[in-house]
Amino acid sequence: MYIEAQKRKDFKGLDPREFVQTQMLLAPSEKMNVVVAYCDGEPVASHATSHLGTTAVGTLAATNAKGLECSATYLVWWKTFLAAGRAGMKRYDLGGIDPKKNPRVYQFKQRMGAQEVHYIGEYEFCASRAVKAVAHVLEKAYRLVRR
Repeated sequence: MYIEAQKRKDFKGLDPREFVQTQMLLAPSEKMNVVVAYCDGEPVASHATSHLGTTAVGTLAATNAKGLECSATYLVWWKTFLAAGRAGMKRYDLGGIDPKKNPRVYQFKQRMGAQEVHYIGEYEFCASRAVKAVAHVLEKAYRLVRR
């Protein structure tokens, strides 16, 4: 379903296999909340959300053609918001926006009551390539140890 949505919307997104592998490695308290809507026994819309800290963050969302026909996205988002509230989340981060390239998603987020927030940017913490390479090796080792 996610791959179908990627093709339809022409975005790069995440590799869904990576998501599944990551989900399997997480401790039960760290696993993402997954909501799936079905129509005639077939999955038509889904959403995965991280509930770490006090801000819920959506990681994957997808709707197929049948889900679009029956507006399943709205049900999935509603159930996702309810689950975030039950998990004690204070906020829900709806992610980035692009009013020009993706006006429908922008409009959806506006209608959900989203507040637009701007940040100063992203910075790499390693100034040298050698330190960066060591940091990446250490991150991989840490992930292996956690398994």
